[in-house]
Amino acid sequence: MKYIQQYLRKSLSLCILFSACFQALSAQHRTTNAQPRDDWWLVRHEAKLQEIATHGDEIDLVFIGDSITHFMDDRAPGLVERTFPGMPHLNLGYSADRTENVLWRLQNGEIDGISPKVVVLMIGTNNTGHRRDPAAETLGGIRLIVETLQRQLPESKVLLLSIFPRGASAGDPLRQLNEQINAELPRLADGQTVFYQNINDAFLDAEGRLPKDVMPDLLHPNRKGYELWLAAIQPKVQQLLARQQLPTPPEVWSHYDPDSGDFNEEIIKEETKDGIYYKESYISAYVNGEEVRVYCKYAVKASVSNAPGLMDVHGWMAGPRPDMSYVNDGWAVMSHDYSGITSRPHYTKYPEPLAHGHMDARRMGHSLIYSRMPDGSQLTDPKATSHYLWNAIQRRVLSYLLAQKEVDASRIGAKGYSYGGTIMWNMAMDPRVKAVVAHFGIGWIEYYRNRAVWKYNQPIKAPDTTPGEALFLSALAPQAHAPYINAASLWLNGSNDHHGGHERACDTFTRFKPEVPWDFAVQARGHHNVEKLGNDCKLWLEKHVLGKEHFWPARSVSVLRLGSDGVPELHVTPVNPERIKQLQVYQCLNTANNIERYWRDVKSVRKGNTWVAKLPVMNVDDYVFSYANIHYENDCVVSSDFEAVIPSHLGNAVATDTKADALPGGADRWSHAAPAEGVGGIEGFRPIDNRRGTSSEQFADPKWRAPEGAELSFKFYCTQPQTLILNAGRASAEIEITASDEWQSMTIPASQLKQSNGAALGDWAQVKRIGFKPKAGSDITKVIFADFEWKGAAGKAIQSSQSLKLGKDGKAYLTKEAASFIESFWRVMNDQGVEGKAISVGGKQFERGLGVHSDSRISFALNGQFTEFHVVPGPDDAHQGLLEMSILIDGKEVFDSGKVSSSRFEAKPITIPVSGAKELTLVVTDGDDGPGGDHASWGDAYLK
Repeated sequence: MKYIQQYLRKSLSLCILFSACFQALSAQHRTTNAQPRDDWWLVRHEAKLQEIATHGDEIDLVFIGDSITHFMDDRAPGLVERTFPGMPHLNLGYSADRTENVLWRLQNGEIDGISPKVVVLMIGTNNTGHRRDPAAETLGGIRLIVETLQRQLPESKVLLLSIFPRGASAGDPLRQLNEQINAELPRLADGQTVFYQNINDAFLDAEGRLPKDVMPDLLHPNRKGYELWLAAIQPKVQQLLARQQLPTPPEVWSHYDPDSGDFNEEIIKEETKDGIYYKESYISAYVNGEEVRVYCKYAVKASVSNAPGLMDVHGWMAGPRPDMSYVNDGWAVMSHDYSGITSRPHYTKYPEPLAHGHMDARRMGHSLIYSRMPDGSQLTDPKATSHYLWNAIQRRVLSYLLAQKEVDASRIGAKGYSYGGTIMWNMAMDPRVKAVVAHFGIGWIEYYRNRAVWKYNQPIKAPDTTPGEALFLSALAPQAHAPYINAASLWLNGSNDHHGGHERACDTFTRFKPEVPWDFAVQARGHHNVEKLGNDCKLWLEKHVLGKEHFWPARSVSVLRLGSDGVPELHVTPVNPERIKQLQVYQCLNTANNIERYWRDVKSVRKGNTWVAKLPVMNVDDYVFSYANIHYENDCVVSSDFEAVIPSHLGNAVATDTKADALPGGADRWSHAAPAEGVGGIEGFRPIDNRRGTSSEQFADPKWRAPEGAELSFKFYCTQPQTLILNAGRASAEIEITASDEWQSMTIPASQLKQSNGAALGDWAQVKRIGFKPKAGSDITKVIFADFEWKGAAGKAIQSSQSLKLGKDGKAYLTKEAASFIESFWRVMNDQGVEGKAISVGGKQFERGLGVHSDSRISFALNGQFTEFHVVPGPDDAHQGLLEMSILIDGKEVFDSGKVSSSRFEAKPITIPVSGAKELTLVVTDGDDGPGGDHASWGDAYLK
């Protein structure tokens, strides 16, 4: 009964936090479903709880694992004490434990009441050895263990070890399965609280064999093996102990009093207009013994009292501007300048010793300070940084907001945009604030983005941090604040924003205290924009600051698994499904840098209360990423967790996706763009921001990445000439958009684009992001783009992705994938007219065929394999253009339609003998009246 009583002693908050997640996941993976075991195991569990109750405050070092850890004290008595003198340790190894058993133990008291300096974790070999759990499922269990340790032991450093080698040689199947897991474990390390080490070579000989004098049963170490183990981790543990000495955010701010000193308020403008009181002023903030004059703007409805207060923090180079929508709703809103841009009439004035606070510090002969000092030396004092300065100022302005006579100090919220979102996480730690909303900024920039330490780099990249980086990450980085945050926290972001990586940012919330509300929503393909994320900001602040009873769902549960056909699937089980208006799933393939990712929209099917989406992949050994946005009926939008997996690590995965040269296009695939239609009904998109232009990451998707040697082709429609700058990575070229009343096309070789040093772009295949901006004096908003695709160089054949094969009906239908050459003014469509509708010629519809637009030329290699070609050619009924169609066999014309249009056209099937022929070519040209509306279809086109 003791273990049952211990289970019931767990706090209600932890039960709420874990139970929904683990129960939902258990339907998918046993590895993540916390489970106890048999009687002897429960007896050991009770003994460990008693050991913690007696000596918990003395424990500095904890080992967590299975029998490999369990047997350490018995087979190597006194070894831990000699290796780590003065560090009392706790052995939480249990023979035969799997990940789900460790999860149960951690949830049921085994790390309660302790605060070790270092936790050493090694687990997983019984998942792979006893049950042959797929690598990804075992990895999921380890991930949840790591997150549990982060949440429950926020002050501890976790040393995550690779699963030790087993079996005699590297070819042992169980060792190979463990190595799949080991390859992914470094991604669980964040370099702040979780650190990874692979010490497996210490046990192996030069040929990779596991000697029996180290592990007699080729699994469990003897004393010699344990000596090798502890000797290998001893230097790393010493490094982690040194990191334990680095200050945390509460220690950095423990001596800062934002209420200290006189405000010295200087009102420079004050008025009441349309029932709103406005005030602009300077106040004094005192930072590091210096006085900063901070420029503030304040707005509130006139003659109100007890108004909720809102801190509204602007972005990197912007200035203060109170959000009037909140003022009109009755909030008292304070906005302040921290960028200190001196070209504005009013700005925050930093004294010379703090001039690194100016965003234009470089122009002034100074440098912004993060992990390095202006002379290049490493940071040694977190209070010397620009980041500390900006945080100190906003805390002081918060005090100024609370001093306003209209403000109810018990109802305070804050929201920040861009870098204002980045510094919002320090505000979330301030006990005076009830709720925050951070747009974009959440950290993971210093070291991570700046040194391209993307979580899903292949191979993994994790260079050592410099001393300055280590200090910044411990004391100042936004993500370092997570365990100490008390304010209800919402993060809104764009998936392709230049702030911290999408998935690392989501990881921030795994370190929040269980009782602190948090959530996030990420707009797919967003580039510093969140307009598709509903009314989240206002709903969140009103709920957690004003106490309004707004509906807000609990977190959904999601998991990536294989379907019965071997195709990866995302399963999303949201809460309150009856209130869902829309659930949209997104997918991305094998792109480590979140800024470069192309997120596809994926259809999902509801099965009960779970939505299931197929995620076709091109390579089962590359990552597939996915998440969902859930739109609720009250205009609340939340994102599911970010999921990532290598499909082959889930089992017998199947690659079903194929490469395509025609890009999907559409305004939603390009930034700052809107749908538009040009002459002839051709749909495209129009850029809507003449300053920022437009760009897209769809070229990074392996499905649409350029084939080697290809050229970029697209159509444009513009009635006034414009000059644009085409950007691809760091290469660019000026392109001339000539004026016409018809659609025009352009094909651009990679060599046309030049790097800053004058070198030509080597190949489009190396480009992941393409953008257009206007040259000075031009207007990109007057240009409509359509039908981007990769084409072989002029006169070159393309590599067919499919071959012409007879089906069960004895017919080989023509498809664009089977073509050996394609040259077309617009796209080529399988089994549809070029407009995307059903093929219709002479009033008759056809289920199969090809839809094209003049001018087009498509060739197919026959290789003497067929006897006849059948087709119903003609202008498609969708449009009225004049065109001409012809068929060539081995270069010789065998059919010519003459000039025809869809008006009164009579569809007639034709059959052409092709015995012994090597090539079939289908040609469409315009009828000398321009290409507008020249939609042609090759209905029911097949070979026999």
